[in-house]
Amino acid sequence: MNYYKFIFVFSLVIVCLSCTTPNVFEGEHKFIEHFPQTLFPVAEKLVVDMPGIVNLAIVDTVLLAVIMPDPEILLQSYSLNNYKQMGTLIKKGKGPDEFLQASMPIQFVEDATNCYAWMWDHSLRCFYLLNITKTIKYQRTIIEQRYDLKNLGFSSHLVYVNDTLFWGTNWTFDNLELFAYNVKKEEIIYQTKLFKPTRNPSNNISAFSHSVTVKPDLSKIVINMLYLNQLHVISLNNTNDRFSFSTSKNPGNIEQIIYTNADDDLILYYRDVRATDQFIFAIYNECTRKYEENPTKTIIHVFDWYGNPIAIIDLPYYSSYFAIDEKGGYLYGLSEDVLLEQEIFYKYDISKLLSN
Repeated sequence: MNYYKFIFVFSLVIVCLSCTTPNVFEGEHKFIEHFPQTLFPVAEKLVVDMPGIVNLAIVDTVLLAVIMPDPEILLQSYSLNNYKQMGTLIKKGKGPDEFLQASMPIQFVEDATNCYAWMWDHSLRCFYLLNITKTIKYQRTIIEQRYDLKNLGFSSHLVYVNDTLFWGTNWTFDNLELFAYNVKKEEIIYQTKLFKPTRNPSNNISAFSHSVTVKPDLSKIVINMLYLNQLHVISLNNTNDRFSFSTSKNPGNIEQIIYTNADDDLILYYRDVRATDQFIFAIYNECTRKYEENPTKTIIHVFDWYGNPIAIIDLPYYSSYFAIDEKGGYLYGLSEDVLLEQEIFYKYDISKLLSN
């Protein structure tokens, strides 16, 4: 009788385990076992004078750099032709064309004559369309559109769709939410929780720290949660069309994040993401933060927007930030020479990958 009882209990455990999934997001989850190719691009070293850079982006032939801790400059521009300064794009202040706080632009627009960036000032609760071309030309900040969103409350990221509709994300006490905001009505018209219900709700901000990267055609976004080993893609045309994917069979553990007091004991996994209409590029690491002081190289995973693995890019030098120059066919990585106390750019030719 004990034997049959053991079999019953064992079978029940197996069934329960088979019904659970390590995926913490709502929607389908994909496990990626291998990448079809690994690229080892050669580094071209560029010593440049760009003090205080804390993030990078590229639009057209302009390199954008968020500057810290300069008390006046928030966003600087450099030429991709000679890596020289082209002008300050945003200064800190309370004037009509000034910011108190500037986040790295995640969304760019180009027309026949100008390129633009959507900028979010968390402190002023304003969303701006910055004309990059005219700002550089006239050496003064030129804002084409401005939205005062003080009534929206806290939101982590915003995506401009049209003059009526924005998409955004924010975290609540126990979840991460995606919402649609009607600017003309000044109200949220749709919202959905992205995490599956958890038995351990938490106000630990580390559990919901994330960034959003936009597909340039505005049809999708990809969310990378810091400390969760997976990426989540959502269609903005149909939010039920969503899925997550990971190269690990254990892609997420919310409880571990909730009950870990020190962020240094956690792993960032996908800590920075860039996107083209064709691919998602994500820096990947498996070291806890306290052991990241002396990294020797950078691994970037490349996926398409359906979560299919495309390639691993194995860079010979560590990059704290990176950007994709889609028109030129290059990947730029930013590092620092501690001994010389200067920033170093590494330029990698990935034109064959981008032309696929």
